[in-house]
Amino acid sequence: MSDLSGYFQPFESQKKALKYIGAGIRMFFGGARGGGKTRFAIMAAVLACLKYPNLKTICIRETFNELEEGLIRELLENYPTDVFKYKYNSQYHRAIFSNGSRIVFKSCDSEPAAKKIQGLEYQLMIIDEANNLSQRVLTKLTGSLRRTKTLKGFIPTFVMTGNPGGLADFYFKTRFVDPDYSQWSETELKYKDNYIFIPSNVYDNPMIGDEYVEWLEQLEPKLKAAWLYGRWDVFEGQFFDTWNPNLHIIKEFEIPKHWSRACGLDLGYSTDHPTVCLWVAQDPIKKTLYVYNEYIQSTNNVEYINDLKGMMGGKYHMPIIWVDPSAFIIKEREKWSSESTAFTMIRNGLPLQAANNERINGWRVLKQWLRHDENNEPLLKIMDNCRQIIGNLPILKFNSYRTNGRPEEDLDTRQPGDDYADALRYVVVSGFIYPEMKNIEVPLEDKVQEAMRIAVKAHPRESQETSGYVSYRGRYNLSIARY
Repeated sequence: MSDLSGYFQPFESQKKALKYIGAGIRMFFGGARGGGKTRFAIMAAVLACLKYPNLKTICIRETFNELEEGLIRELLENYPTDVFKYKYNSQYHRAIFSNGSRIVFKSCDSEPAAKKIQGLEYQLMIIDEANNLSQRVLTKLTGSLRRTKTLKGFIPTFVMTGNPGGLADFYFKTRFVDPDYSQWSETELKYKDNYIFIPSNVYDNPMIGDEYVEWLEQLEPKLKAAWLYGRWDVFEGQFFDTWNPNLHIIKEFEIPKHWSRACGLDLGYSTDHPTVCLWVAQDPIKKTLYVYNEYIQSTNNVEYINDLKGMMGGKYHMPIIWVDPSAFIIKEREKWSSESTAFTMIRNGLPLQAANNERINGWRVLKQWLRHDENNEPLLKIMDNCRQIIGNLPILKFNSYRTNGRPEEDLDTRQPGDDYADALRYVVVSGFIYPEMKNIEVPLEDKVQEAMRIAVKAHPRESQETSGYVSYRGRYNLSIARY
């Protein structure tokens, strides 16, 4: 390979990463713009194929256009077929080397696409811009990594590249960039020493021109922090863009018994979208809200109903649980039952109330609680024992896949973690009054009429409904102060 050395000139972070190819490592390379991610991906694939005969390598991107303009172009332009002794088949998108090794290029944008790849066998898998895929897709793809007895000295290796602002940011942040073992599964913890993060940014890459560096340096602050410096808590499209861990996260403390309390519940049925229950209390003097406990479950309703019943006493007692009104409707998957999920929970002693599920205005109210400036701290804080919501809230993004002629104000529900925001929205909007909004009135939307009737009927003296309008003082937060 000495005569080919001129084609391989890795810089320091790339050299460090190349040492792990074939070592059975799960690697994340990059973390910022301009770090030479695509160049590294193809360099690693070519070097491995030259060194290990009959090696099967797959390179993946979300779409084929990205694959063709990035990885495939990088291969064909920088590694000549006559010099490196391979043939590229444009019909099947694969490069076959003279020693029997091959690089296969495939796009993958969904679980069905991942399932097709999952049935094949590879020893080296490289996913460029991997955080654009969901964690479930990434997990399925790893099923293709298999060791073979005929390939000596190479342990299946998984390489991923990316920078902040993708669908799986929470996964990469908690597994690689800033490992949080409380988020890891038992299997992941068993192999935690195999997880490697090799940071690389534009300042590490001598191949980048000054113009690109200057462009990154002149970006607006949040985008600059993410793309130039590789910060994973701020990025373009961040939904809760006022999030500041120094202000919004506090140490756990004992909630006084006389404080008002309520819970927000979002029902789910999968690991990506689990059932989430959040406990919130309000300081009666400062009016600050504190999220002081969280419950997450991704199994059936029998289990989470029993769990929540068991948590009703002591400091986690539930004066009221605000849930999406749709829980009171018998859904298709519940046709076998004669009652809705909400009725089952109420029958089992859980104090459910239909929440305000108006999304756009709900997000505005929640963001108002999170707002802060140089003179005012936020009026909503989260205790540090609530690690799931702390990890998920700051990485949620605006809805970018739906256009309607105006700036989008809704949350992207495709991403894992939106359940935590929904549960928080239910309890904050329905259970408490923002101090500065007590005189603001908003139109009553049709979709919350039924929920309002439930609340007004339960607490008629404290509601303030007038000519189709309901003030925040009287909307869904009617009885909290009495508990």
